[in-house]
Amino acid sequence: MIQSVQSAGIDPSHSEQPHPAAFSSRIQRPRRETFGDALVAVALFALFAALYEISLCQQLTEDSITTAGTIIARTTTLLHPHHLLYAAFMGWIIDTFGGPLDPGGMILLMQRTILIASALTVAVFYLAIRMSGLRIFSSSLLALLLGMSSGFYAYSSQIEAYDPSCLFLALTLLGLAMPRRLRASDWIVAGGWTAAVFCHQNTVFFGLAILIEGLLQPDRRSWRRLAIRLALPLGIVGVAYVLAGGHVLKNFTLASFIKWITYYTYMGLWGKGTLSLGTALDCFRSAVRAMFYPPSRSIGLQLAFVVAVIVFLSVSLKGGLAHWRSRKPLIVALLAWIGVMAIFNA
Repeated sequence: MIQSVQSAGIDPSHSEQPHPAAFSSRIQRPRRETFGDALVAVALFALFAALYEISLCQQLTEDSITTAGTIIARTTTLLHPHHLLYAAFMGWIIDTFGGPLDPGGMILLMQRTILIASALTVAVFYLAIRMSGLRIFSSSLLALLLGMSSGFYAYSSQIEAYDPSCLFLALTLLGLAMPRRLRASDWIVAGGWTAAVFCHQNTVFFGLAILIEGLLQPDRRSWRRLAIRLALPLGIVGVAYVLAGGHVLKNFTLASFIKWITYYTYMGLWGKGTLSLGTALDCFRSAVRAMFYPPSRSIGLQLAFVVAVIVFLSVSLKGGLAHWRSRKPLIVALLAWIGVMAIFNA
């Protein structure tokens, strides 16, 4: 082969090679995009942190008042089965930064902690959308839709666990949207979901989405991925609940522990629904309503959050139907989660 080339008067050592500059755009463009996405995320965080601060509400919900009173007075344990570590974290915030403050100042400090978490959620949500493949403009619009939605906006100044749990759900979605070849995605999913469950118990249902998304994309590392993304968080949360139950319950038995962690089902408000088309339609109606009107139940906030996710995954402005198909496992997983939440919230 070399001889034939030389006979043609061509020196093989000087054969045409791509100029290094040809690769520079391929290398630098992802870096520029990453830097640009970081700038947009920071801008979104600053915008919504300022917006939520300006419109900070002084009227608190009953749950906010109860939670704030418990955290400040410490008359009872901060380990609540519905949101195991949320009140404890807020207690740490008060102990660390609220020493010289009066009760009113402590409440304001907790409200500002929540609004920072809410603004961070919008920024992380934007990054998750971008990671899914949409353009900056459409990703920004959908992040604005979440940040300005009535349910999310309303809870940005309340001392409740819903917006912080959405922050960690957004982080979990970021991990799910990342390329599966990146090992960091497994740990982001695991860490995000674990923290979400510690913020609010009902986010444990998101494990169904993680399971389905993993099963619909089988590869050699599927079981290892599911062990990190699903089994590890369940183990951590399970151990934490057992330790907390042993601390809270005076007479710790298996029956008393199960009743303590399933307290939701004894309140008469959740868990009574049945699987039906009407239940699913009610769920979607509640979710869409929460985007524009104050939600009748706080859970509508998280449903609205997921609907926004499905919108950006299915109505892609970049790849059309082909892009929808490439993201189908995650879409199916999120739809399954909405179905479970609909039954639970019926």
